[in-house]
Amino acid sequence: MPRSTAEIDRSSVQTFRRDARALYVDHSVGSTVLKLFLTHALCAAGLLLVGLGLAAAADGVEGWPWVLLAGLALAGLTLWRSVRAFRRAAAVRREVAALAADFERGAADGAVPWAPRDWQQGALPPLHEDLVRG
Repeated sequence: MPRSTAEIDRSSVQTFRRDARALYVDHSVGSTVLKLFLTHALCAAGLLLVGLGLAAAADGVEGWPWVLLAGLALAGLTLWRSVRAFRRAAAVRREVAALAADFERGAADGAVPWAPRDWQQGALPPLHEDLVRG
């Protein structure tokens, strides 16, 4: 599976569609959420520390500012990492969609073969049609 648009196989229309779809799906919102599972767990731990710090402040326990500060820092850093990951994934999806549209326009004139000789799968639809169907 390609890790960037530069690694997408452009030797035929079908291999391009297969690789473009795999890269697009790998950077979908659901995949990004699953990849950030531990980040979300750390964010929850940070919010728990914020709650403990606030509870300690209400009870007058010493040292509560450090617990509150640690919780805010942990929650803030993990939220920042999540936002960056979602923005990066959205940028990859936009790049793949634009590349697919350009490739399909270029392949319409027949300059690129339809499929390799050993292609065993059926015909894959263009990426924009596949995305519309869900």
